[in-house]
Amino acid sequence: MIDKSLGGDVSDIPDLLALIQEMTEAGYVAFDLGVGPTDYMTSTNTQEVMTNTTFREMAQLFHQVTFNAAFLDTRMENYGVMCADIDQACPDKPIRFLIPAAPSHFKNEKFGLMIKEKLEYIQEHLVVARLNEAGFVVTCTRETVDERFEEYLANGFEIEFPVDKDDILTIPYGRAPSRDLMVAQNVRRVSHRISSFYAGLNGEDERRRNPDLHYDTGTMVNLLYTGGKLYWVPFLKDDCPFLDDDFVIQRPWTMENLLNVRTEARERSMDYLQDTECMECPHLSSCMEKGITNIMQKLSIKDCLVGLEHDSNAHS
Repeated sequence: MIDKSLGGDVSDIPDLLALIQEMTEAGYVAFDLGVGPTDYMTSTNTQEVMTNTTFREMAQLFHQVTFNAAFLDTRMENYGVMCADIDQACPDKPIRFLIPAAPSHFKNEKFGLMIKEKLEYIQEHLVVARLNEAGFVVTCTRETVDERFEEYLANGFEIEFPVDKDDILTIPYGRAPSRDLMVAQNVRRVSHRISSFYAGLNGEDERRRNPDLHYDTGTMVNLLYTGGKLYWVPFLKDDCPFLDDDFVIQRPWTMENLLNVRTEARERSMDYLQDTECMECPHLSSCMEKGITNIMQKLSIKDCLVGLEHDSNAHS
């Protein structure tokens, strides 16, 4: 996230590129480069980033490039300008768009039709880059996860896109001003409701949209640059930036420093969870890999944060 209002600056891009190069040379796959914040089209330094030669070099290392865009601009010619910028900055790359939404947005059919129209326009006007995926980033909070949560989300999944649809449910507690008990209870309640919703999905929906089912994730590292700092990011559900100093990677941004911070945090969380049911859970390795155990430690939670039910005997 490199919007100037968040304290980001293009002067840090060379250091980010150097880290990605080091990791890819060590065998990591640079899968997705996300460009934010919420709205690409209203960011304070979009052109400064998109025309930066080092950013363009970094984008070429990734399998795909994701842009956050609200798609609220009604002037279609502005989407044509955006497509031209993306063609120049990310030639020959699969492109994904994530569109911010709340569950209640899906009660209005016009919302889905508006997004679909703009995606079709982008698909037609990208020339050397290719629209590959799109999805909603659904903000799930105590206020938005209400009695109609499941109904609204089901409607959102039914909206048809001209490309593969990759919706994300995010619990945006990372910027919460405090980590008190009330925050912890709200995070847990929302997490459990999302798991309950996932459990009601079938087939392809369940496979693609239920990260809680992935027992073995391998080594997956999610990095977030914002406010002039670089974080490794715990993942609860699909996306949960937890902007805590324990997760800051100290400069210089090297793979050694990144893995040291991550390993130390994981070891602290395992010490915290000793003698709890988590230690017998078949999902423990997945939760630890995603950083969920670190969130539990930071929020002083010792019972399941994810909201999964399992029979420990069945997995022994």
